[in-house]
Amino acid sequence: MNDLPKLSAQEQEHSQKLIHVIQQNIAAAGDKIPFSEFMAACLYTPGLGYYSAGATKFGQAGDFVTAPEISILFGQCLAEYFYKVKKQNFANQPLSIIELGAGTGKLAGDILTHLNKLDALPAHYYILEVSADLKEKQQIYLKNTLPIYRNNITWLDSIENLPDFNGNALILANEVLDALPVELFSLKPKNPDGVEIYQEWITHNPDSSHPFERLTLPADENFQAALRSAIDVSTFSFEAATYLSEINLNLFSWLSGIEKLIEKGHMIFIDYGFGSKEYYHPTRHMGTLMCHYKHRAHTDFLAHIGLQDITAHVNFTQIAMAAKQLGLTIDNFTTQAEFLLSQNFARLAEQKLLKAAPAQKISMMNEIQLLTAPHEMGELCKVLILQKGDLHSIASGRPHFHRL
Repeated sequence: MNDLPKLSAQEQEHSQKLIHVIQQNIAAAGDKIPFSEFMAACLYTPGLGYYSAGATKFGQAGDFVTAPEISILFGQCLAEYFYKVKKQNFANQPLSIIELGAGTGKLAGDILTHLNKLDALPAHYYILEVSADLKEKQQIYLKNTLPIYRNNITWLDSIENLPDFNGNALILANEVLDALPVELFSLKPKNPDGVEIYQEWITHNPDSSHPFERLTLPADENFQAALRSAIDVSTFSFEAATYLSEINLNLFSWLSGIEKLIEKGHMIFIDYGFGSKEYYHPTRHMGTLMCHYKHRAHTDFLAHIGLQDITAHVNFTQIAMAAKQLGLTIDNFTTQAEFLLSQNFARLAEQKLLKAAPAQKISMMNEIQLLTAPHEMGELCKVLILQKGDLHSIASGRPHFHRL
């Protein structure tokens, strides 16, 4: 916390406004709110939350860098995937794209530019964006990226507002799932045998310099049941005195709302995460919750309220289980590197390198390394592809179903 950049007077004022809102939420709830509500307020409070306010979030000037900001190759490979989906499953039917949380708009621009070269533009491009600030940035960017297509891009502020269309679409969510609010829990060994389950809450702190504090309380029966369905806590072996981690209790309802957007199509989720066995491995005893501010990653989620990102890695097994309950087909689960390589990444990278000036090639090689190297995004980011309807599978990298 001490090495984080200090806030400006304007940033402090912004943060104080959100702190006041959250304090009101706590007062209205009694004396505490679950961590998921605190996280949601920090990220999504209209006009004040991290994703709802106007600070720069993406790229070198922001707090973190996403794959589309690293290289155009990422968007080009997703365009190649869309092209294959269209050709093999919707050759004679319109097919649209629905992007969830479009960031700066660069990914949409890269996808559409490449599809235009392939003469395969989607029937429509929908962007579900909850941030008015990001929506404005996306509109400015995309207006100039592909002017001939701009009337075919529609912004939505909720999933209920999707206009009528033929129901065929590819849903794309890149680094969206890790920003969904989660619950924090802890496990402690119970003497002589067994495990005690605790839930994290947020409450007031009378110390004005630290307006909130954590409450670690025994979990109620509902929370324990939800957690035990995700982890076999009865056989948990502790590597540390206390085990901390996260669980998304609203994932099924969220995915249910998303899949209802389409009648038939593919859903592709790209994010940092693991299958359950890796996610809840006893050695990962500090969980995955992270905060990002000015390219500094740390774990103090009570710092810089409303001005820093708060994320948790994705439990892809939980998504897969929810998908099966909803009748969706799990088409593939693979790493980002293997997905990209299956979508002509090497050919596209070679073409880009051949056109580059000598001074640019080193930078481009670094970009390729970041996207595909095992110790970078290549292995840390996973790709889960779901299908709705009777569709052909699209080759998209070596499957890693054993890790779900």
